[in-house]
Amino acid sequence: MPALPSPGRVVKAVAQYHAEDAIAQNIFYFQYGGTGAPSVSDLSNLHGHLQADLAAPYVGSATTNCVGDHITYTDLQTTSGAVDVETWTWTGTNSTTDGLPANCAVCVSHEISRRYRGGHPRTYMMVGNAGDFQTGSYKMWQASFLTNIQNGWNTYQALWPYNAPFATWTPVNVSFYETTIVGGVKTKTVRATPLVDLITGSTARDRVCSQRRRLGKIGG
Repeated sequence: MPALPSPGRVVKAVAQYHAEDAIAQNIFYFQYGGTGAPSVSDLSNLHGHLQADLAAPYVGSATTNCVGDHITYTDLQTTSGAVDVETWTWTGTNSTTDGLPANCAVCVSHEISRRYRGGHPRTYMMVGNAGDFQTGSYKMWQASFLTNIQNGWNTYQALWPYNAPFATWTPVNVSFYETTIVGGVKTKTVRATPLVDLITGSTARDRVCSQRRRLGKIGG
């Protein structure tokens, strides 16, 4: 598969965590201003700014056998951009009683100003247990469980913009693909120039969701 086109002055962060033998990854993007390209030291500085608050929504909602592993930062501006791998140390505090399958997730929808078909960017969190369902439901999360997650994301969002010594950082979404009609058939194609949208907020959804690609996709 050919490499995706560059979205410009954007860093991709892949945050990895696991519960027992199930590995999950969540992807985040950050746009930077200024001139030049970030160094490994600049990426390490970014990690130091965000790591604790990014972990906060996970810690209280993830089960006690769920722990953070690392975050890999990659500058996407050029094919020779800096790469930095940092430890992401946290342990869930939610009970492991009545644990859930690894593909069960809380969906966090990230808000952008652009309107388009296909929904907004999302983060699927491998968190929660059966005791966090609404009473009498297998498809809805408890309000109090979601409130704790939402508060964590609100605190994380308040970190931005981050005026670091290198440049100002802001969280964004990158859209690499678009759907076009080819011969009357909807076809997913790569955009010649990726679209970059500022993320303005995040909302934890109350419906129990599934990240189907989580199982078997990561870690074998």
